[in-house]
Amino acid sequence: MSGYSYQDGDLAVCADCFIDEAIKGFIGGNATDEECSFCRATSEEPIAAPIQEVAKFIEEGIRRAYGSPDECGMSWDSEDQRYYPGSTYDTPDLIADLVDLPNDHDGKLFDAICYHFDNDLWCDIDQYRLSDHEQLRYSWDHFCRVIKHERRFFFSRHYKYSDDGEIFSPGHVLEIIFEYAETIGLIRKLPRGTRLYRVRKLAGESRTALNLGPPPPDKAWQQNRMSPAGISMLYASEDAETALRETVDQPEVYTVGEFTTERDATIVDFSQLPRIPTLFEPIHDAMEYDPRKLLMFLYTLAEEFSKPIVRDNRVHIEYVPTQVVTEYLRGMKTREDLSIDGIRYGSARHGGGRSLVLFCDPHNLILPKSSNDSSMICIGTGGLS
Repeated sequence: MSGYSYQDGDLAVCADCFIDEAIKGFIGGNATDEECSFCRATSEEPIAAPIQEVAKFIEEGIRRAYGSPDECGMSWDSEDQRYYPGSTYDTPDLIADLVDLPNDHDGKLFDAICYHFDNDLWCDIDQYRLSDHEQLRYSWDHFCRVIKHERRFFFSRHYKYSDDGEIFSPGHVLEIIFEYAETIGLIRKLPRGTRLYRVRKLAGESRTALNLGPPPPDKAWQQNRMSPAGISMLYASEDAETALRETVDQPEVYTVGEFTTERDATIVDFSQLPRIPTLFEPIHDAMEYDPRKLLMFLYTLAEEFSKPIVRDNRVHIEYVPTQVVTEYLRGMKTREDLSIDGIRYGSARHGGGRSLVLFCDPHNLILPKSSNDSSMICIGTGGLS
């Protein structure tokens, strides 16, 4: 290992040698040395922790998802000289995949961490069942397949699993989405007076509140990612630039309408999900759920909501899963007995931009006092059902 003495008990590593915030925090709380043995950074205060302790902390994190083949019930095939079923990984494989070492240009820190691991060979900790993440991912894939190609109305929500006993049923997937959204804190208030922007190409039409607002049901022919043809909803963005980019496909003349919400609204916000914790961030004993599992699934769903749509007259069955999720959320009530008024999602066409779909139609518009005034249009969502 490059002639480096990893048995030396004086070796210490600083937080700047890592990117993971949990590892950096561990080093900060256990620093004993004023110099890093690897990047040679120095300070008048302790900045580096013993490499043995840091490697042990990293190994404890890896054990949350991986274990030794013997501990996880894998069998040894003496003829093929390998464990089965499933795959195995050696320690350098996992360190390379899971730990970023920005300053380790000569590989000495990487070798030192590997040297101080107790385990040399690893496997997925869930050998005979799907991991939580896999179960949710495959359940979402199953949900999409059923909704698009088998049935999308009146499927039962009275059973938890599909036929194989491990993949969640479509009805239960919907329940999970709302439960996770509440648990993570995605049910948020859209305060009264929020300004929203909507863009339309008004060829030969007057620039009025009704023409700029949500279409009447008989003119809601365009399929959207959250609403099928015939269902009127209001799509708007939180700034005019995002509204333009979400709408405009080619250079033409467009009209931007500004809307103001007339009351507080309750929305499910997929636009600002918390960061997914790494394996090295311990879950507090008081926490009743694993945030990694919830957030990895919700990120998948948020990406589905944010995908741009194709504006043509074709039937796009790939929109159906998010349409069904939207319809389900529209009928739900929060723990505070509040109805869901809409969904916020990130813009796929304007980085950092946010858009919303609100469950309202032209009957919810409060028209301006002057028929010539189109600069402000109020959305009275009090009539939402």
